[in-house]
Amino acid sequence: TGYGQSEGVANERDIYSDIDQVFDFALAYKQIALEKIILFGSSIGSVPSVSIASSPKFCGVKGCILLSPIASGNNLINYTNSNLECINDVFNTVSLAKEIICPVFVVHGKLDNVIPIEHSYNIVKELKNSMTWYPNKATHSNLATLYRQKYYAKLKTFLKYVEDNYSKVNRIRLDSISQSKLDSTVIDLLCLKK
Repeated sequence: TGYGQSEGVANERDIYSDIDQVFDFALAYKQIALEKIILFGSSIGSVPSVSIASSPKFCGVKGCILLSPIASGNNLINYTNSNLECINDVFNTVSLAKEIICPVFVVHGKLDNVIPIEHSYNIVKELKNSMTWYPNKATHSNLATLYRQKYYAKLKTFLKYVEDNYSKVNRIRLDSISQSKLDSTVIDLLCLKK
């Protein structure tokens, strides 16, 4: 809502509402199994992807890919305009990252001047199961073109890792545990780390 040619006004509430509707459509109407879904969020699209991946209701997604993600709206605002202060931290994905169980692939160009690479560093610190790639000469908008072959090779490697390590046996084990007992010890055992 409110981005590109979509109607409405862009706001945080509608970003979450939009992804919830897409997920409801995929799961209920299209009947796509949760364990077949790999989330992909680029730039501001990382916000709803992290929201879904960190949700107890959807923690069974197969994986998540974050391209130039936002760790925190306040951090981004302070980077672009140090005179502004916000009371509420919008797009606070870094606080949700520690709740993500699925494998996450974080990609961020080191020369990104729209969303500084520190956002990815902060998110990765909170993740339990992550792979990263930080290409040296990539900016916010040229990563997929400047590093085309390497980018697709890295994506393929991550997708193979997810495919090889996500099994129904582990999904059943995770489903059998009540959400209140999903502490970091249990998650480490179930996150399928090599």
